[in-house]
Amino acid sequence: MTAKEFLRQYLDADRALDCKLEQLARLRAKAAKITTIISGERVQGGIEGSRLEAIVERIVELERDIEQDIEQLKRKQSDVEAMILRLDSDQERDVLTLKYIYGYRWEEIVQTSNYSRRQVFRLHGTALQKIDFFLKDGTKWH
Repeated sequence: MTAKEFLRQYLDADRALDCKLEQLARLRAKAAKITTIISGERVQGGIEGSRLEAIVERIVELERDIEQDIEQLKRKQSDVEAMILRLDSDQERDVLTLKYIYGYRWEEIVQTSNYSRRQVFRLHGTALQKIDFFLKDGTKWH
């Protein structure tokens, strides 16, 4: 695993979690629509009732997945932050934190850090080399 892959794992997991949360919101909206249809009918159940049941089952399953993903996300964030903290340069730590924890784009990092674009790229590159060394070294970063 390269330094970039290691550092990106937190943001990738965060984006995947966001997708599941959006899916959950859509399922809940569907369930609400079906509930409205069922409650408006005199005869309960039928096709709409079974659709609602299937959606509720999917909601429960997705909520379990999301809980597990949140725990995994916390672990990944902790691992990435611990690796960044191993760097001896505050500037390198700042750049990597903005990039890989907060998900800032390069221009946002330049504005926030008050470093030039060239400085940001140099700090980023140097920090990645150090993290590659830490990963190859095999010592635990916690």
